[in-house]
Amino acid sequence: MSSDKERLIFRKELTRLYSDYNRCEDCNVKKEIIEDINILTKALELLSE
Repeated sequence: MSSDKERLIFRKELTRLYSDYNRCEDCNVKKEIIEDINILTKALELLSE
């Protein structure tokens, strides 16, 4: 898979995760979502190097 496609997939997933985070009322689930957001953000940073 090309880096451009990977970045697009990760950005779409980040958008979905932010939406899930904003709708979520469970603090424990919100923490897990933030962890996923941080992982994907780091992956995007690495793809941009």
